[in-house]
Amino acid sequence: MASTTPDTTAPVITLTGANPQTITVGSVYTELGARAEDNVDGDVSTNITMDASAVDITTVGSYIVTYNVSDSAENSATKITRTINITTAVVIDNPANSSNGGGALGWWAVVFLLSFQRQISLTRWLSKLNSTTTY
Repeated sequence: MASTTPDTTAPVITLTGANPQTITVGSVYTELGARAEDNVDGDVSTNITMDASAVDITTVGSYIVTYNVSDSAENSATKITRTINITTAVVIDNPANSSNGGGALGWWAVVFLLSFQRQISLTRWLSKLNSTTTY
């Protein structure tokens, strides 16, 4: 009679996608998923249970999503969590539509600041390059 060794090893869950996941308030929450592997049963990802009931996309804050799975021998994995950060939306008003007659001047200021920031980055990069170059 052949003896079999009992399966006492729990499956391992691995998150797919970002952790933490950041979403703008009011946006759609898209679950990024997880995978689970077991030493005997193989891929048991379809058996993962997930609880995202705490996530409130209408309220700024941090929320926890939990993932768990068991194999056919009823070995439970260590629960894995993902943090969902709901952040405020950044609103940039079109200065051309402002009531104070701001016109396109506001956009030029934004373009100037972005260009200036790039110029500083380029200058820093060039100074590093020049400091390491031997003539």
